[in-house]
Amino acid sequence: MTARPVASIDQLLRASSDDEATLQFPLPDSSFGFHAQQAVEKLYKVLLAFHNGQYPFSDDLKSLRKRVEAAGITFPPCSFRLEELSEYAGNARYDAPIAIPEETRLLLRSCLADLRAFVLSQVQ
Repeated sequence: MTARPVASIDQLLRASSDDEATLQFPLPDSSFGFHAQQAVEKLYKVLLAFHNGQYPFSDDLKSLRKRVEAAGITFPPCSFRLEELSEYAGNARYDAPIAIPEETRLLLRSCLADLRAFVLSQVQ
């Protein structure tokens, strides 16, 4: 996995925010999962960019989270394992989607809001 030059933290935050905003609309499961995954991925990369000056070109949330934790960052608790969203990244979203019930969507939106608040507290 190669490191790539860092997009600005502001760009990553803005892009993540756009993905989060998309989650407020009625979306098919694959689109909801994809935008949720993208929002988490970009927030993890914000932390890596802030602490390491770079981040890998990867959409594997488990790997990204491990890198963030290796930088000494402890994530706040979340009732959903955000790393499970990796299955919605890239080409995987063209497979038969796993259903995302409304209660899970609500939980994901809440976890993303908490993650965003945490990330902002780390980089400001």
